[in-house]
Amino acid sequence: MVGFVSMAHAQMEKQMQCGHVVHSDIEKTRTNSPEVYATIKTYTFEYSKSLDTCVIVMQYRVHEKDGTQKVQVLALNAVTMQPMSGTKEIYLIPARESRHITEATDFLFNKYSH
Repeated sequence: MVGFVSMAHAQMEKQMQCGHVVHSDIEKTRTNSPEVYATIKTYTFEYSKSLDTCVIVMQYRVHEKDGTQKVQVLALNAVTMQPMSGTKEIYLIPARESRHITEATDFLFNKYSH
């Protein structure tokens, strides 16, 4: 039981560190790139034990040149701010398709947060 408690404590510490990294990244974006910060629709994060890194799944509002509103969904390594799978898992979904946005977000979160 002691080993389980210490493992749970270590996992909780990693999650807290992840939260600090994400908060810092978001704050830097807000301060240094307010135009990018304004496009953030939502984000969620989790420490990935299997990948030993902090993963953030972001949704950005995007306006196409023709005026179409879309949402870009991607998973980032919050430490490096690089996409988890390069560009192959960046979804660009019409904003009105909320179910597809949720499905893409859930897919990426479930894939990278364990």
